[in-house]
Parts: sequence; structure tokens; C-alpha cells
Amino acid sequence: MSKIVVPGEILASELEFEKGKNVFVDDESNLKAEILGASSFDNEERKVSVKSLKAQERIRRNDFVLASVLIVKEKMVIVKLEKGFYKDKEKILIHGRAVLPVAEVSTDFIDDLKTQYKIGDVIRAKVVNNNLKCISCGSNEERKVSSEYGNA
Repeated sequence: MSKIVVPGEILASELEFEKGKNVFVDDESNLKAEILGASSFDNEERKVSVKSLKAQERIRRNDFVLASVLIVKEKMVIVKLEKGFYKDKEKILIHGRAVLPVAEVSTDFIDDLKTQYKIGDVIRAKVVNNNLKCISCGSNEERKVSSEYGNA
């Protein structure tokens, strides 16, 4: 039986089922929904998944995002991605956070981003690349993500 679930809703225990698409495991071994959608329990394979209620596309280069500022440094801003869109069509956000280097913030010279942004500001930004960069260690990877990724 399928039921509408919201992000963070407990679906089952990791002892009962394996995590499927759009499901994550919390610190207490609970399987929780990542997105708003319909839950699906495969009793044969013992797997739980959540299917999106609305078909959306992933963000790509030249799309726009709404983001809230989390950290402001002199030469970069770290933001939490809230919503992605392109031509009034909502998009799925792959990453929860992004780094805005000073060189990509404006065409004007900016010496210190702390004069331009404050924590909590909500900004609209254009996606200029899809590089994966670890905020913790700084590792930068240029991977191509298939357009079929996440569309099982």
C-alpha cells in the first residue's frame, strides 16, 4: 500500500527494510523519506523507496537557484540551496550547499565579500558549473552526472 510521505518522515527501520530511491538512514537506523512523494514497500526484496509526485529536472549549468547565505568569508560565500528553477520550471537540487568564489559573484571588482553579504541573506544565483567540491577538505572533482541519474 502506497502512502504520501513528507521529507524526514520515518518509513521503517533499517532492520526491517533496505533503503531504496529517495530514502536515507538517520543516526538511529530509521529509514526516512528524502522527498515529498508516495512510499513504496517491496516486501519481496525488503526495500522501501519514495517516488516523487511531480516530475522535475535536476539543476544544470545556466539554471538559477534561490539560496540562503550560511558562511561569509573574504573571498567566498557558502550558501544553502533552497530551490532551483529555469524558465518558471522547478528543478531538483542535487547538492544542499554551494560555494560562491569572489571571482564568480560579480563582474565588478569586490575586495571583500563581507561587505556584500551577511548570514541569512537570500540570494538568486546562476549555476556556472557543476563541479563537485568538498566543503570540508576542498577536493574538487569534475564528474559528469548522467541525465538518467536518479530516474529509476
